[in-house]
Amino acid sequence: MTTSTRRGSTAAGAQLLASATSYTCGMLGRVRDGDLDRQTPCEHWDLAELLGHMEDSLLAFTEAVTGSVAIRPPVSGRSSVEPVRRLRTLAGELLGAWEPPPTRGTTRIGTAPMATSLVAAAGALEIAVHGWDVGEATGGAEAIPAALAGELLAVAPVLIGPHDRGVRFAAARPIVAGANESDRLLALAGRRPTPRR
Repeated sequence: MTTSTRRGSTAAGAQLLASATSYTCGMLGRVRDGDLDRQTPCEHWDLAELLGHMEDSLLAFTEAVTGSVAIRPPVSGRSSVEPVRRLRTLAGELLGAWEPPPTRGTTRIGTAPMATSLVAAAGALEIAVHGWDVGEATGGAEAIPAALAGELLAVAPVLIGPHDRGVRFAAARPIVAGANESDRLLALAGRRPTPRR
Protein backbone atom coordinates (compact mmCIF):
# COMPACT_ATOMS: atom_id res chain seq x y z
CA MET A 1 0.00 0.00 0.00
CA THR A 2 1.39 3.38 -0.94
CA THR A 3 1.94 6.19 1.56
CA SER A 4 -0.85 8.24 -0.02
CA THR A 5 -3.34 5.39 0.28
CA ARG A 6 -2.37 4.74 3.90
CA ARG A 7 -3.17 8.36 4.64
CA GLY A 8 -6.58 8.00 3.04
CA SER A 9 -5.82 10.39 0.18
CA THR A 10 -8.77 11.02 -2.12
CA ALA A 11 -6.26 11.50 -4.95
CA ALA A 12 -4.93 7.98 -4.31
CA GLY A 13 -8.50 6.67 -4.33
CA ALA A 14 -9.15 8.42 -7.64
CA GLN A 15 -6.04 6.74 -9.06
CA LEU A 16 -7.37 3.37 -7.94
CA LEU A 17 -10.62 4.15 -9.74
CA ALA A 18 -8.68 4.96 -12.91
CA SER A 19 -6.64 1.74 -12.70
CA ALA A 20 -9.71 -0.41 -12.02
CA THR A 21 -11.62 1.22 -14.86
CA SER A 22 -8.77 0.65 -17.31
CA TYR A 23 -8.63 -3.05 -16.40
CA THR A 24 -12.39 -3.49 -16.64
CA CYS A 25 -12.67 -1.69 -19.98
CA GLY A 26 -10.18 -4.23 -21.27
CA MET A 27 -12.41 -7.07 -20.10
CA LEU A 28 -15.47 -5.37 -21.63
CA GLY A 29 -13.69 -5.39 -24.98
CA ARG A 30 -14.14 -9.15 -25.07
CA VAL A 31 -17.95 -9.05 -24.90
CA ARG A 32 -19.86 -10.02 -28.02
CA ASP A 33 -23.63 -9.93 -28.60
CA GLY A 34 -23.84 -13.69 -28.30
CA ASP A 35 -22.25 -13.62 -24.84
CA LEU A 36 -25.06 -11.80 -23.02
CA ASP A 37 -26.81 -15.00 -21.90
CA ARG A 38 -23.63 -16.49 -20.44
CA GLN A 39 -23.52 -17.24 -16.73
CA THR A 40 -21.18 -15.12 -14.61
CA PRO A 41 -19.42 -15.82 -11.30
CA CYS A 42 -22.18 -13.69 -9.71
CA GLU A 43 -24.83 -16.17 -8.64
CA HIS A 44 -28.20 -15.73 -10.42
CA TRP A 45 -26.84 -13.14 -12.90
CA ASP A 46 -26.15 -13.75 -16.55
CA LEU A 47 -23.78 -11.36 -18.31
CA ALA A 48 -26.50 -8.95 -19.43
CA GLU A 49 -27.78 -8.65 -15.86
CA LEU A 50 -24.26 -8.11 -14.54
CA LEU A 51 -23.69 -5.34 -17.09
CA GLY A 52 -26.94 -3.73 -15.93
CA HIS A 53 -25.68 -3.77 -12.34
CA MET A 54 -22.35 -2.31 -13.43
CA GLU A 55 -24.17 0.51 -15.19
CA ASP A 56 -25.95 1.39 -11.94
CA SER A 57 -22.67 1.20 -9.99
CA LEU A 58 -20.83 3.54 -12.34
CA LEU A 59 -23.67 6.06 -12.09
CA ALA A 60 -23.58 5.87 -8.27
CA PHE A 61 -19.81 6.35 -7.99
CA THR A 62 -20.02 9.28 -10.40
CA GLU A 63 -22.77 10.76 -8.25
CA ALA A 64 -20.48 10.42 -5.22
CA VAL A 65 -18.43 13.36 -6.46
CA THR A 66 -21.36 15.63 -5.54
CA GLY A 67 -20.92 14.65 -1.87
CA SER A 68 -23.85 12.26 -1.53
CA VAL A 69 -25.24 9.11 -3.11
CA ALA A 70 -28.92 8.28 -2.91
CA ILE A 71 -29.75 4.73 -1.86
CA ARG A 72 -31.80 3.04 -4.56
CA PRO A 73 -33.26 -0.45 -4.90
CA PRO A 74 -30.82 -2.89 -6.51
CA VAL A 75 -30.99 -3.01 -10.28
CA SER A 76 -32.52 -6.16 -11.72
CA GLY A 77 -32.86 -7.06 -15.35
CA ARG A 78 -30.78 -6.39 -18.40
CA SER A 79 -28.64 -3.49 -19.41
CA SER A 80 -29.32 -1.09 -22.27
CA VAL A 81 -29.45 -2.17 -25.92
CA GLU A 82 -25.70 -1.59 -26.39
CA PRO A 83 -24.42 -2.35 -22.88
CA VAL A 84 -20.68 -2.27 -23.58
CA ARG A 85 -20.85 1.05 -25.40
CA ARG A 86 -22.99 2.45 -22.59
CA LEU A 87 -20.54 1.24 -19.92
CA ARG A 88 -17.56 2.70 -21.76
CA THR A 89 -19.34 6.05 -21.91
CA LEU A 90 -20.18 5.91 -18.22
CA ALA A 91 -16.61 4.90 -17.36
CA GLY A 92 -15.33 8.00 -19.14
CA GLU A 93 -17.84 10.16 -17.27
CA LEU A 94 -16.78 8.60 -13.96
CA LEU A 95 -13.12 9.36 -14.53
CA GLY A 96 -13.93 12.87 -15.71
CA ALA A 97 -15.97 13.50 -12.56
CA TRP A 98 -13.08 12.43 -10.31
CA GLU A 99 -10.50 14.60 -12.10
CA PRO A 100 -9.51 16.60 -10.21
CA PRO A 101 -10.46 14.56 -7.12
CA PRO A 102 -13.02 16.19 -4.82
CA THR A 103 -11.55 18.01 -1.83
CA ARG A 104 -14.29 17.16 0.69
CA GLY A 105 -13.30 14.63 3.31
CA THR A 106 -16.63 12.81 3.57
CA THR A 107 -19.41 11.67 1.26
CA ARG A 108 -22.88 10.64 2.36
CA ILE A 109 -24.07 7.20 1.29
CA GLY A 110 -27.76 7.55 1.99
CA THR A 111 -27.62 9.18 5.41
CA ALA A 112 -24.31 7.67 6.52
CA PRO A 113 -21.06 9.63 6.16
CA MET A 114 -18.09 7.81 4.67
CA ALA A 115 -14.57 9.03 3.95
CA THR A 116 -14.44 10.11 0.31
CA SER A 117 -11.15 8.26 -0.15
CA LEU A 118 -12.88 5.08 1.01
CA VAL A 119 -15.79 5.68 -1.38
CA ALA A 120 -13.29 5.86 -4.23
CA ALA A 121 -11.62 2.64 -3.06
CA ALA A 122 -15.02 0.94 -2.82
CA GLY A 123 -15.71 2.00 -6.39
CA ALA A 124 -12.38 0.62 -7.54
CA LEU A 125 -13.02 -2.68 -5.78
CA GLU A 126 -16.49 -3.00 -7.31
CA ILE A 127 -15.30 -2.11 -10.79
CA ALA A 128 -12.22 -4.35 -10.76
CA VAL A 129 -13.95 -7.44 -9.36
CA HIS A 130 -16.86 -7.12 -11.77
CA GLY A 131 -14.38 -6.60 -14.60
CA TRP A 132 -12.91 -9.95 -13.66
CA ASP A 133 -16.43 -11.42 -13.62
CA VAL A 134 -16.97 -10.17 -17.17
CA GLY A 135 -13.70 -11.73 -18.27
CA GLU A 136 -14.62 -15.06 -16.70
CA ALA A 137 -18.01 -15.05 -18.42
CA THR A 138 -16.36 -14.52 -21.79
CA GLY A 139 -13.77 -17.25 -21.62
CA GLY A 140 -11.33 -16.52 -18.81
CA ALA A 141 -10.28 -13.25 -17.24
CA GLU A 142 -6.81 -11.80 -17.10
CA ALA A 143 -5.54 -11.38 -13.55
CA ILE A 144 -6.28 -8.05 -11.91
CA PRO A 145 -2.97 -6.13 -12.19
CA ALA A 146 -0.76 -6.84 -9.19
CA ALA A 147 -0.32 -3.22 -8.10
CA LEU A 148 -4.07 -2.57 -8.23
CA ALA A 149 -4.94 -5.85 -6.51
CA GLY A 150 -2.39 -5.16 -3.78
CA GLU A 151 -3.84 -1.73 -3.05
CA LEU A 152 -7.37 -3.15 -2.98
CA LEU A 153 -6.32 -5.99 -0.69
CA ALA A 154 -5.18 -3.38 1.83
CA VAL A 155 -8.65 -1.79 2.03
CA ALA A 156 -10.87 -4.79 1.25
CA PRO A 157 -11.21 -5.91 4.91
CA VAL A 158 -12.71 -2.49 5.67
CA LEU A 159 -15.02 -2.59 2.65
CA ILE A 160 -16.21 -6.20 2.91
CA GLY A 161 -17.67 -6.87 6.34
CA PRO A 162 -19.62 -9.86 7.70
CA HIS A 163 -22.89 -8.06 6.94
CA ASP A 164 -21.92 -7.95 3.23
CA ARG A 165 -21.62 -11.71 2.91
CA GLY A 166 -24.56 -13.27 1.12
CA VAL A 167 -25.72 -9.79 0.05
CA ARG A 168 -22.97 -8.01 -1.87
CA PHE A 169 -20.32 -10.72 -1.69
CA ALA A 170 -20.31 -14.48 -1.36
CA ALA A 171 -18.45 -16.13 1.49
CA ALA A 172 -14.70 -15.72 1.34
CA ARG A 173 -12.90 -18.65 -0.26
CA PRO A 174 -9.71 -20.27 1.01
CA ILE A 175 -6.51 -18.66 -0.22
CA VAL A 176 -4.19 -21.26 -1.68
CA ALA A 177 -0.50 -21.24 -0.90
CA GLY A 178 1.46 -19.07 -3.29
CA ALA A 179 -1.60 -17.20 -4.53
CA ASN A 180 -0.83 -13.90 -6.25
CA GLU A 181 -2.44 -10.59 -5.27
CA SER A 182 -5.23 -10.95 -7.82
CA ASP A 183 -6.22 -14.43 -6.63
CA ARG A 184 -6.05 -13.37 -2.97
CA LEU A 185 -8.33 -10.41 -3.65
CA LEU A 186 -10.78 -12.53 -5.62
CA ALA A 187 -10.90 -15.17 -2.88
CA LEU A 188 -11.64 -12.46 -0.32
CA ALA A 189 -14.43 -11.22 -2.62
CA GLY A 190 -15.95 -14.71 -2.75
CA ARG A 191 -14.65 -15.72 -6.18
CA ARG A 192 -12.88 -18.91 -7.16
CA PRO A 193 -9.97 -17.82 -9.39
CA THR A 194 -9.39 -19.83 -12.54
CA PRO A 195 -6.39 -22.14 -12.18
CA ARG A 196 -3.50 -21.01 -14.36
CA ARG A 197 -0.98 -23.21 -16.11
